[in-house]
Amino acid sequence: MWQLVNEFQDIFSDRPGEIKEVEHQIRLTDDNSIRSKHVPHAMKEVIKEEVKEIEQLGVIERSNSPYASPLLIVKKKDGSNRPVVDFRRINEVTGFDADPMPSAEDIYARLSSSQYFSKMEFCKGYWQIPMAVEDRAKTAFSTPFRLYQSTRMPFCLQNACATYGRMMRLLLGGMQQTDNFVDDLISFTDGWMHVGFQKIK
Repeated sequence: MWQLVNEFQDIFSDRPGEIKEVEHQIRLTDDNSIRSKHVPHAMKEVIKEEVKEIEQLGVIERSNSPYASPLLIVKKKDGSNRPVVDFRRINEVTGFDADPMPSAEDIYARLSSSQYFSKMEFCKGYWQIPMAVEDRAKTAFSTPFRLYQSTRMPFCLQNACATYGRMMRLLLGGMQQTDNFVDDLISFTDGWMHVGFQKIK
């Protein structure tokens, strides 16, 4: 296992990569811009630190968009903060993407004869998908300091799951014993020496 990790250490990172073959688009049914107030002043310092970190990752950029959704700070189970943009008003006027989701029942059926399992997860998987340049302004959110917009696909957007599923089908195409359910990835085999997935070229 250590030999495998050392050989492919470039893919183990806490910084999200970027896929080139898929991008997220937002198709609105209403062209009127949507604006909301930013979060209360009490969260100002927390927001400052969180926004600084994700801006350094290249996930957001400064904006002059006519749109402005509110940024919320949500506490995670470990007590740390997670910045989440409240896109509910944008989602209400976003056309639905009917791309099918993976079926848990089908995945369980494929796993039934396997004995070895490897569960993996992409680092900040949604943030590895770029936002279409023409739609970035629609993701703008307000802070007490300035307006930002997303350069990568943010959480909580209508159709984000559909775009992510489309990306996973592309990445896993040709792999016989690897599957995913949203952002959880699993490889499975009935014997240690019979790893049955094919390498993507």
